[in-house]
Amino acid sequence: MPAWNESEGITAFVTELQESFCNTQVNFCIVNDCSLDDTEYKVLELKKLGYEISLHSNLINLGHGPSTVKALRLGLHSGTEYILAIDGDGQFIGREVALLYLAIKSGKFDLVEGIRINRNDPLSRKFISLVTRYLIFFRTGHRTVDANTPLRLYKKDSLALLLESLPSTSLIPNLYLSALSRKMKLRIGFVNVSSIPRRGTNPIGTTWGKSSFLKPNTKLFKFCYAAAKEWFSFKA
Repeated sequence: MPAWNESEGITAFVTELQESFCNTQVNFCIVNDCSLDDTEYKVLELKKLGYEISLHSNLINLGHGPSTVKALRLGLHSGTEYILAIDGDGQFIGREVALLYLAIKSGKFDLVEGIRINRNDPLSRKFISLVTRYLIFFRTGHRTVDANTPLRLYKKDSLALLLESLPSTSLIPNLYLSALSRKMKLRIGFVNVSSIPRRGTNPIGTTWGKSSFLKPNTKLFKFCYAAAKEWFSFKA
């Protein structure tokens, strides 16, 4: 779980996830990407309450992509059989996240993707999501409904295979993982999950700042430009 400035919602989110996996041992691996609020303090409070949490704080702000890769690598070496990737902003419902675990426990899949439904994103974000679906199709020949979903559950061996080809500094690791898993012909399961507003008083978060319904702000536009350059230079 990568986290940046999530102090308002991370306590409730981690607690909800723990309760949703009530019959399963859950180890949380949280990468705090130099949050400017009390995210680290809130996580340490949970640890004092008995939650199995491994907290890793970046020395410099790496951004969501590299922090996600770092969290995946740490999760891979935690000794668990399955590794759940999920963002720290709490935009998922715990009991629905647990459905991914039931799916992968069936033995039919190497990984399970959480497909976000009923998303209430600005038009500019919906356009970006549509573009990512076509990027995956043109590179792999496979269609996907939610190419950039941050909610995925991996078998340990499958994640190890994927991470061998995943750049540690990638801005868009979830997009790479969608492409790599399809090119490697892994068995992929899908679970529809609700997409809810970010937890806390600011439902849009601090990553991109304010933007209109139609037009992305400058920060998001610059990110998309850098991500596009990275994507087309990546050979996989």
